Amino acid sequence: MTRRHATGHFKDVDFDGFWDQSDYAREHEAQYYTEPAPSEELVAQIEAELGFRLPDAYVEFAGIRNGGMVARPPRRRRRLARWRGGGAGPGRADRARQGLLRVAR
Repeated sequence: MTRRHATGHFKDVDFDGFWDQSDYAREHEAQYYTEPAPSEELVAQIEAELGFRLPDAYVEFAGIRNGGMVARPPRRRRRLARWRGGGAGPGRADRARQGLLRVAR
C-alpha cells in the first residue's frame, strides 16, 4: 500500500462558518452525518472496491472532517421550469409567449 502525502490544500483554510452550527446539526451530526477519519486500510479497501484511487485532497479532507452538515447562505430559490405536453418540452402557450410558435388567427 502506498502511503499518501498531505497535499497542503487545507493548511490555510478557515472552516469557521463552513459547517452548520444549528441546534439540529449539533444534535444529529455525530449520529447521522459524520464518521471517524478513515484509516489508510479503509481508504485502500474503498479504492479496491471502486477500482480507482481517490484524490489525495479528498482523502486529506476526510481526515480533517469526515462528513457533516454544510452551512448554506440564504438565497432565493429559482422556480423550476414547468414542462407540459407529456414531457416533450414547453407547452404551446409557453412557446407562444416566448415567440417560438406562431399562433394562427
